[in-house]
Amino acid sequence: MIRPARAGVLLAACALVAVACGGTPEASPDTDAGSAPMTAATSTAGTAAPTSSAAATSAPATSAPPTTAASLVPLPEPPYAVGKATLTFKDPSRETEANGGVPASPGRTMPVAIYYPAPGAADGTVRDNTSILRDRTWPLLVFVHGTSMTGERYEALTSAMASAGYVVVAPTLPGTSATAAGGPNPALYGGQPADVSFVISAMLDLNGRPEGPLAGRLDPEAIGVFGQSTGGDVALALTHDCCRDARVRAVAALAGTQYLRPGVPNFPIDGYFASPSLPMLLIHGDADEITPYGDSSMAFDQAAAPKFRATMLGADHLGPSGAAGPSASFDASVALLEAFFAAYVSGPTPPAAEEVAAILAAGDVPGVSRLDSAVE
Repeated sequence: MIRPARAGVLLAACALVAVACGGTPEASPDTDAGSAPMTAATSTAGTAAPTSSAAATSAPATSAPPTTAASLVPLPEPPYAVGKATLTFKDPSRETEANGGVPASPGRTMPVAIYYPAPGAADGTVRDNTSILRDRTWPLLVFVHGTSMTGERYEALTSAMASAGYVVVAPTLPGTSATAAGGPNPALYGGQPADVSFVISAMLDLNGRPEGPLAGRLDPEAIGVFGQSTGGDVALALTHDCCRDARVRAVAALAGTQYLRPGVPNFPIDGYFASPSLPMLLIHGDADEITPYGDSSMAFDQAAAPKFRATMLGADHLGPSGAAGPSASFDASVALLEAFFAAYVSGPTPPAAEEVAAILAAGDVPGVSRLDSAVE
C-alpha cells in the first residue's frame, strides 16, 4: 500500500504559492472575502519521511473555513467559472526509467495543470492564474492522461469537472507522455500509480501552507482519480493491493482497461479484482479502435460493487474524453463523472439514494449511452 508523504515540490511558473526559491512561504493577502489572488513563484519544499498512517497529511485538521460575515452569504452554485495554474512537481525519491536509448535519471519531473472554481460567471473559458473561490473547501480529482498525450490535452474534460465544483490536477507523467524522454512507452505505466500518490501528497502539501492562497481550500477527505486509456489503467491500479492509496475514495476509467489482463509485461496483476475494490466507473465506446470494448466487460464482471459501466454507443477511443473535440459521448461522460464523483467522493458514505439514482439517470441517454451497474 502506498503511504502518503510530505511531498518535495518544485513550483515553476506557479500561481499558487508566493515564495522565494528555497525560502519559506510568504503571506499572499486576500483581495476580497470570496477569493484569493494567484501570483507567480518558484519554490522547493522539503521532503519528509513517509508516515505510517494513510490519514496523515499536511492539510488542516478542519475541512471548513471559519464562519465570517462573508460566509453567511448564500454560496454560489455550479457551473463555476474556471481558473488554471501551471506548476511543476518533482519527486526526488524515485528515478525516471531508462527509455528509448535515454538512460535512467534521478528524480521524476511532472508538469501539472490545475483547474479550479474561480469567481465570476461561468462562460466556458479557462482563465489563467486567476483567483480560486475561497468560500468553501473543494474535493480534489487527479486526472491521468493516456499514452502519447499530456495532461493539458484533456482540458475540455478537466475544466468541465472544475466548473462542476472540483479542483482537478492533471499531471504530465514520465514514461508515457508525448514529451517523455526517449518517446512515449506504454510499458512504463506501471510506475505511474506511485506518481499519482505523489501528486496527491504535493497538492495536500500546498493545501497545508497557511500563508498560501490555496491554504485550506482542498478537502483532504474527498479525493478521486480518473484517467483515459493508459491513464485509466493507472486509476484502476489504485484499487489493487499493489498500488492502493487509502486517501482515494473512488476511481473512473475512460477506455482504460487494456493492460488489466493477467500476465501483461511489467505489471503482473493476476487476480486483479480479487481483493475489495473502490467504487469504480468504467466509460467505454463500443467502437473503440484501440482498447477492445470487451476489456471493460471483463473488468466490470470481475470487480466488486459498487461498480458502473457506461457503454458509449458508436464512440471511438478518444470521443468520451473530449480529447478529439465535442461529441454527444463527451457530454454524457461529463454528466456521468459529475454524478459518480458527487456520490462517492464529495458526498457522504454510503451515498444517499438520490445520488445513486443520479448516476443511473446520467448513464442511460437514449441513442448515446447505456449503463450497467451493481450498487451493493
